[in-house]
Amino acid sequence: MDIVATICSRQKDPKKGLLPATKRYTGEHIMQVHAIAQTLHLPFYVVSGRYGLCRADDDLPHYDYRLRPEHKQMLSELIADQIEVQNITRLRLYVEQKLSWVPYISAVEIACAGRAVFETQLIKNTAN
Repeated sequence: MDIVATICSRQKDPKKGLLPATKRYTGEHIMQVHAIAQTLHLPFYVVSGRYGLCRADDDLPHYDYRLRPEHKQMLSELIADQIEVQNITRLRLYVEQKLSWVPYISAVEIACAGRAVFETQLIKNTAN
């Protein structure tokens, strides 16, 4: 399965309870990459430092977590398992040039090694 993904967002809907990933994460890039996935007719995922690969409709609680470099290996192992279970063969990761995204990108790249084709696409940060 070919998927489109991006990194989670610090901006989140603060509502209590569970919300689908596309509603929980409110960063502009989430909407931008979700639209790209819809145009390509491919499933949309968000890479969460806490939950790994989240489908657009996966229900998530509100949380505050930023992946630290020392936890990158744990995240890559979680994502590797998700890639295998979900039969993901190609992961197109849309990213911005942000230093804080580097551990996430690296974790996904490590997870894909020998499991799925990994490619990154640079998206423009329209908030700046």
